[in-house]
Amino acid sequence: MSESPSPASAVESAASCTACPHSTDSHDALGIRFCAVTSARSLDRKCICAGEQVSGQHYSRY
Repeated sequence: MSESPSPASAVESAASCTACPHSTDSHDALGIRFCAVTSARSLDRKCICAGEQVSGQHYSRY
């Protein structure tokens, strides 16, 4: 009888991107391309994946 993996080990075994800390499943088409180029060219830049979105405040003069 085999034991099922613990939730922690299941998270560790999930495929992760080589350019960012997100799983490859969480990437959209732009994120896939961006991370592929980042990894291929060994660039040091911030992630644009949907999991990393930061809400900003829009300033208006009016």
